[in-house]
Amino acid sequence: MLKLNVLSAYRGVPKLTYLVGLSHLLLEMCFNFLPVVYPILILALGLTYGQVGVLALIASTSTTLVQPAFGALSDRLNRRGMIVASLAWIGGLMALIGYTQNYWLIAAFIALGGLGSACFHPAAAALAASAGGPRRGASMAVFSVSGNLGVALSPLLMGLLLARWGLPGTAALALLGLGAAALLGWQFREAGRSRRLGPADAPTLPAAPAAGSRLALALVVLFVMARSWFQGSLYTYLPSLLQESGFSLEQAGALFSALLFSASLGSLMGGPLSDTLGRLAVVLGSLALLGPASWAALHTSGALQVTFLIATGVLLGASVPVGLIMAQEAWPRGAGLASSLAMGLGWLPSGVGAWVVGRMADQNGLPAAMNVLAFIPLVGMAFGLGYGWSQARRKSAAAETPAAG
Repeated sequence: MLKLNVLSAYRGVPKLTYLVGLSHLLLEMCFNFLPVVYPILILALGLTYGQVGVLALIASTSTTLVQPAFGALSDRLNRRGMIVASLAWIGGLMALIGYTQNYWLIAAFIALGGLGSACFHPAAAALAASAGGPRRGASMAVFSVSGNLGVALSPLLMGLLLARWGLPGTAALALLGLGAAALLGWQFREAGRSRRLGPADAPTLPAAPAAGSRLALALVVLFVMARSWFQGSLYTYLPSLLQESGFSLEQAGALFSALLFSASLGSLMGGPLSDTLGRLAVVLGSLALLGPASWAALHTSGALQVTFLIATGVLLGASVPVGLIMAQEAWPRGAGLASSLAMGLGWLPSGVGAWVVGRMADQNGLPAAMNVLAFIPLVGMAFGLGYGWSQARRKSAAAETPAAG
């Protein structure tokens, strides 16, 4: 029955949502291939691991730190135009990486390409949410899972192209980005002519001061930070931990893939469930179970371990689209800005958490360091409860205001 209810939730999602999801998939395909290119650059340019680390840091920070600025712009400019421009921009710039032998030019291309990603995400997230109407949870789940799929396909696609043509194979990214921009631009124009495809992406109009809560928005961002700390650490070290436990490289890779796919399944379930059960219920429920499930996955074996790993992925993914919606609902006067804070600042602790866990693993061993992760979701729960308290307080104050007058 639950499966049928979740599937039926997507029948009412408008076509515009799937167009935005497609744009998310294509954009991530144009940017997330870099780990596949790094080994070739090391050999071709004689780069050190430290130089590669700088490139990875540039890729991460250029897509996150400036997102709030683009989020504010997306509340004033045409969001569909920002999406189309971002696709063309990132595809054209990332294609140039294979055609230069200069390290600093490569760094510049990555940084500028990251700005395209930073421009895209708040505009696309806000448009996906507004297109969903009463099915905002399902709509945001489509957006999130499409991006996950693009991240997974990007290294696969570039691996095939590099194996066939070497570094010049990055030229295909220009065709992908420009082709996607042309396709989406045409489809968005068609969407504008037909009301059947979903509401228009009119910029967010200024609202009364009571329409948003800075405290609630901050608590959502903090909850996302806690989850990203957990996720970044788990994703970084799980394959190594599994190999230390006796798994082969192939087996560890298969289990890691199972975790990633189950996280996508969790997003597909969590979004529409939040439309019926409530945002906070999905967040608190998933976080409450996430710690025990992850701990069990690290301390069992065989089929039981696989079961708990899949459960960990589902619980982790369930709150991803819901967190974005909560940020937008906490600050409805600027859905783009709220989305950028949740996706930009919210994901910064991912790398920091991996670094901290790595330092702990150097001192106490990887199994001991990974055990600490089971407590991180409790921090997220605390912020979630604070969000619920702040929203209840706002509703109570709004209900008392007419009587006081």
